[in-house]
Amino acid sequence: MPWPRGMEGGIRAVDVLGVLEERLAVLSGGRDRRGGPVLSFPATARRERAKPDDYRRLLQYLLTVPSEEVRELGFTVVVDMRGSTWSTVKPILKVLQEHFPGSVHVAYIIKPDNFWQKQRTSLGSHKYKFETNMISLEALPKIIDTGQLTSDLEGTLHYDHAQWIEMRKGTIIFH
Repeated sequence: MPWPRGMEGGIRAVDVLGVLEERLAVLSGGRDRRGGPVLSFPATARRERAKPDDYRRLLQYLLTVPSEEVRELGFTVVVDMRGSTWSTVKPILKVLQEHFPGSVHVAYIIKPDNFWQKQRTSLGSHKYKFETNMISLEALPKIIDTGQLTSDLEGTLHYDHAQWIEMRKGTIIFH
């Protein structure tokens, strides 16, 4: 798979350290049932302040982290919309569509409680080059095993964001 648009020149963790520390997106090491990498966008108030360019630069880095073999499977994107509004989710999907459409296998948006009564709904699939579905948090384990989901998504995969950043910067010390 060729590099997504704008990723030809390598980018390092230190180049995007500020946005990495914001925890706008997380690459926990979890995989979907196909073996594709899970890229999650946790529910956070920081999303209100994030600009599309923040997402573009962050994704430009995160999408290069897995091996080429794993990247070729395509990322399963999970956007946690609980506690936020549609206006904070749209910029994420727009950046994925405009800059990295070939990198995304499918995007799942975790709907807020009582958002709709239907458990799963397709969202403007004509807009995106990847499948986009809105689902409940309870439906997520049907797609991604709970052992591959972090605790914020009611999974059991251990993930420490600060430690992950230190490791990516190459400054972690093993005892």
